[in-house]
Amino acid sequence: MTATTKKSDRRVPPEQRKRTEHSCDRCKTRKQKCNRIPDQARCEHCERFNYKCAVTRPRKQRLYGSAEHVRARMVLLEVLVKGLIPDADLSSFESMREVGESLGIPMPEIEEGEYHAPQPEPSQNNEVVRVERKQQHLVQDQQGQGQYIGPASSYFFQLKLRTLLGRHQERICQMLLFGRNPTDETLRPSAIEVLTESEIRAVARPPQSYANGNSMSYIPALLDSSVIDGLVRSYFEHVNVDFPVLHEASFLENYDRWRFAPQAVDRAWVCTLLCVLILGRRINPLGTAETQQQKWWTHVESLLPSIIFTSSIQSIQALMLAALHLHNTNHRDVCWTLTGAAARIAVAIGLHRDDIVCEGPRLARELRRLLWWTLYSFEQIQVSSHDRPSALDGTMCSTSSPHERLLGVGSSLWPPNYTLWSTRLTSILGFACRALPTAASDPEHTGLSGLLSPAAGLLRDLTRWHASLPQHLSLNVFDTLPDSFKRPVLLLHIQYHYTVSLLTRHSLMQHLASLSQQSTSDGNEEEIELTAKVCCESGRKSCELLVQLHKCGKFNAVTWWDVYFVYSSTLVLALGLMWDRAQQRSDRTTIDASLALLHSCAAIVVNHSSNPMVPGTMRRWIGMICDLDVLVHEKLAPSHQVVQSVQSDVNASSSVANAIVELVPSMPTETYAPIHDLGVAMQPSAELSVSHLDSALIVPNDGSSNPTMGMPFMNDEGGFYSWDSIGCMLLGTDTLNAPMNCNMAFFTDTGH
Repeated sequence: MTATTKKSDRRVPPEQRKRTEHSCDRCKTRKQKCNRIPDQARCEHCERFNYKCAVTRPRKQRLYGSAEHVRARMVLLEVLVKGLIPDADLSSFESMREVGESLGIPMPEIEEGEYHAPQPEPSQNNEVVRVERKQQHLVQDQQGQGQYIGPASSYFFQLKLRTLLGRHQERICQMLLFGRNPTDETLRPSAIEVLTESEIRAVARPPQSYANGNSMSYIPALLDSSVIDGLVRSYFEHVNVDFPVLHEASFLENYDRWRFAPQAVDRAWVCTLLCVLILGRRINPLGTAETQQQKWWTHVESLLPSIIFTSSIQSIQALMLAALHLHNTNHRDVCWTLTGAAARIAVAIGLHRDDIVCEGPRLARELRRLLWWTLYSFEQIQVSSHDRPSALDGTMCSTSSPHERLLGVGSSLWPPNYTLWSTRLTSILGFACRALPTAASDPEHTGLSGLLSPAAGLLRDLTRWHASLPQHLSLNVFDTLPDSFKRPVLLLHIQYHYTVSLLTRHSLMQHLASLSQQSTSDGNEEEIELTAKVCCESGRKSCELLVQLHKCGKFNAVTWWDVYFVYSSTLVLALGLMWDRAQQRSDRTTIDASLALLHSCAAIVVNHSSNPMVPGTMRRWIGMICDLDVLVHEKLAPSHQVVQSVQSDVNASSSVANAIVELVPSMPTETYAPIHDLGVAMQPSAELSVSHLDSALIVPNDGSSNPTMGMPFMNDEGGFYSWDSIGCMLLGTDTLNAPMNCNMAFFTDTGH
């Protein structure tokens, strides 16, 4: 008799099987058969020993299918969860339960070894659904080269917003913030020797007698040493607070050593010093000429090739400071390149790992941590703006927050525990940047729908972060904060709202576009309503905080991201205004308050644009903010609106608590006229109106060929720099690849 026959003989016919329909909890615990007594509430065992007979535990699930099928299913589910939640620990039931509780998901009580997977329902359609992606194109920089800008970038976001406002544009553009690469080389020094103090203090502009040819020999004049010291002091008081790349005490120690023995420091440190002087001059020129700054920058250019090939802390610091200067002077593309180089060097020397043994004093380890988080934050904001893949994987980072007390900055520059909460917010921003491409390509299905959607999970993380802030970092006690703490606290909350709007704005934009096309309503209306509310509230709050930053005299329009945050926040605020109008649920008072807030933001940046030290990148954004103010008022403002001065609401007095904590009713309800002319060659339609190809526009040869692409705003010295591309510097050539042809007409635009 075969084994199959024996198995068949042992099987009980279905009509004679006596499997218990329900087993009580006690019989399940004893793993015995639960014999039910007819017409009795208790089974035989419970009746005999007088136990409570209760059935509360779920019925045991049978294992359907093969063990290989179950294992494959578990692997797929685990990969799915790890893709949605990269940091999830799925090694045990307890860790998985903690993951679920952290996401707000009710988890069943399951003991290990007791649960088996249920039988999967048969799939009606196993065909893989492929998402149709829209064809993407490269945009052109001012050199005619193709540059990739992602669909979730702030640049394409503002183009879509312009379309909703009735300003249509062509398919491709030229990025004015991706600057020119002139081949005219001037003041090119040698990079062999380390510069001395006299060489750095040498004034580039010759005296009048030399310019007239009355003198056969020329000895350059020297800046006073106090000027150099003042520029260094301005840098540490205003720039390094926002961009903590350097440790002041360590830098000044090397500075004193260099003044007496130039060869005692390396070239990377000298490059850092030059960048410090350039950035410090933005704060307070102290009488230095633009040609002096140009000479410093050409020295930086000559030092960069050797710095890129050096893996050290000093190289990272020099690259980051040079990148910040380039970012501010219409060279955001080269800023991206240098930031990426700094990121690669940082990983190469182990800044991203806390378990790396660092030789030297404890201070050196804390400086490594501080530099890593500054670099990571700087790169992630660029990633969020360009929608490009990051060079730094946050999931592989184990670097903890630096100790402020050891660095000596916790009591004078930042509130206590500021770096701890700032690094946590930066980590969430990094994960938000990873979710951006999905949010832009399919916003209807990647917004807040689903508890495990990336956006929903990150918004929960942001909510917990905001709710857990200590009292001294919240806005409830803002009036009592020391003056030096107000800017860091406001920037912390501004970045929080920036991250929230970053996650939600594309879903709201998609829904507004469908409303404008009179599309049928979808099944996610409730989720979209929630997304709209969260997005609009964050945009409005961010604008209020930026207005407050200006009122307390802490707005930095020359070296940091303040103007960009205004640009990003006003885009979301304008989107919220259009949402209110489309839904027809907000009263006129609320809309007027939002219009007044938008105009206040535009007036603030115009007020700062009168400062001649405001660099070109900031002026491009200022032009876009004012252009947006005009478009929104033309679209939404009432026809009987009263025209008032541009500066009428900048200095309006209001309570700090009201400006930050209260909702819409706290904002002034007066309406203001939009800003029509800045006097900086920025017309409302200039960026988007080029309709025909023109060789002078594709490869500009001089500033006169195109009024929009001409000389930098307000004589910005950044436009005069002789900046070579990284490839040109490394290869020693003057000719790069031919410009990429996207086979499309382009128009000039400024917002990115």
